[in-house]
Amino acid sequence: MLSAGGLAGASHSRGLPSIAGRGGSRLASAGFLFLALCNCGIAQDLDATAAARVLEQALVDCIADAERSVAAIARIERPPGASPPVRILDPFALPGGDGGENPRSRNFIPDHFGSGMIVADDQSPDERYVLTTYHVAYGENRPSEDGGGAERNVKVFVRLAGGEVIEASAEPKAADWRSDLAVLRLDLEAAGVDPTDVVPIEFGSGEDLKKGRLVVVLGNPYAQARDGSASASMGMISNTSRRPMPPDDARGLLSDDASIHHFGTLLQIDSRLNLGTSGGLVVNLDGEAIGLTTSLAALRGYESSVGYAIPFDEEMLKLIADLIAGYELEYGFLGIHPRTVGQNEATWDREEYPQATAVRVAELAGQSPAEEAGLERRDIILSINGREVVDDIDLMRQIGLLGPDAEAELTVWREREEAIVRLRARLGKWPVYDDTKLVITATRYPEWRGIQVDYPTARKKYMPSDPLSVYRRAVVVTSVAEGSPADEAGLRVGDFIEAVQGAHVERPAEFHAASADEAGPLTLKLLDGSRKTVGP
Repeated sequence: MLSAGGLAGASHSRGLPSIAGRGGSRLASAGFLFLALCNCGIAQDLDATAAARVLEQALVDCIADAERSVAAIARIERPPGASPPVRILDPFALPGGDGGENPRSRNFIPDHFGSGMIVADDQSPDERYVLTTYHVAYGENRPSEDGGGAERNVKVFVRLAGGEVIEASAEPKAADWRSDLAVLRLDLEAAGVDPTDVVPIEFGSGEDLKKGRLVVVLGNPYAQARDGSASASMGMISNTSRRPMPPDDARGLLSDDASIHHFGTLLQIDSRLNLGTSGGLVVNLDGEAIGLTTSLAALRGYESSVGYAIPFDEEMLKLIADLIAGYELEYGFLGIHPRTVGQNEATWDREEYPQATAVRVAELAGQSPAEEAGLERRDIILSINGREVVDDIDLMRQIGLLGPDAEAELTVWREREEAIVRLRARLGKWPVYDDTKLVITATRYPEWRGIQVDYPTARKKYMPSDPLSVYRRAVVVTSVAEGSPADEAGLRVGDFIEAVQGAHVERPAEFHAASADEAGPLTLKLLDGSRKTVGP
């Protein structure tokens, strides 16, 4: 749960984090007082300036609380073999005087810079992490094989609010380019920093994510926060469920540049996000975190007339919990090609379902979660778990954020029957297009006799060229340890296992349940009909 700034729990195995508040609504009360006193019809004879000063002081106090949990990030990067090499001194240090080429120079500005927020895990009370955006931590480049970026000659440094500088590049916890999120572990012991002096942020409620809510943004514009003092600005949530330029179509889930945000997750805020503001902290009027700023939603460049932020709603908190645990982030997969339809293309019960648009099943993969649930071509999906579905983008977002193994209750208009049907789909896993862009330091399941397995759609490279041609009802082998019992039995990466000792498996949890208590040799049936016997 979230307590004292901590974030614990992973969405699949450790439970969903709860929401805790930092305390008082002092700024909200002050704002109400200010508006009341300035209302000429109520208090013409009262001192509006005094009321404004109450609001001003409440705002100052709110920022003072929240900025303790903001970190400035510098990423210093050179191509392999480049000269000069990466400086690993203090990149934020201001004293010096060698023309700005040395990180200790007064004029030194990092190659790349941004912001992050301090988070904690209740299960490891002495650990502190920095939550930031993927592109602040890694840029447009892929991490190296070890996740730290060493092959690209990269160093990442974090400046805490107290002034300490910590090198965080050697110990990334997890990162996911599809959510534009990354978590860096802070080695406080090596830096000589007491964990109690590094204050994690408290998370606000999803109820705060509404148009019209006032917010404060804290970040590192133009690297000015390299001295440890975050810059602040005030704004308002202008809209919700925004997205950058969408993929070519809803099948863009399988493109190499699609992210979950292309399907409408972002907050739009009327606070301009200047260069370096990515990874900045968005707080509500009580100083609680409700979002993380990102510049990638801008159509061109970093500067734009509006800002965007990744919201800390229930779904995103699940993803953040998984990143802190070191897991790969997983998204739900239904196995259809959706197409938006309107009233002129389909007729459903407008009295019971007054929505103007819905989603037609244009194609679906055989044996997929969609087909197994009973969906048919030309069915029209009206809602998922009671939430209206207005277009194909909306459907992809809802399914994706539910995650694999989740149950989706579908309300469907079946044209050939002219009737509403309700179906339940157990979701699969949204494929990862390029796993070199992932940073993973923990696995959800232990290695079994030298192999790791995953959902059949775990990686695009294991899927047929047409992803909707067929859904393989099996688990796929994603790694085989050399010399292990599985290796000696002839198992190879990319093999599909459909049964363990005669028990059908198509999800990692089913595979481990079928094999966990067996001590002797086990016979695995592969999808091609062959069998492999794996010894203990």
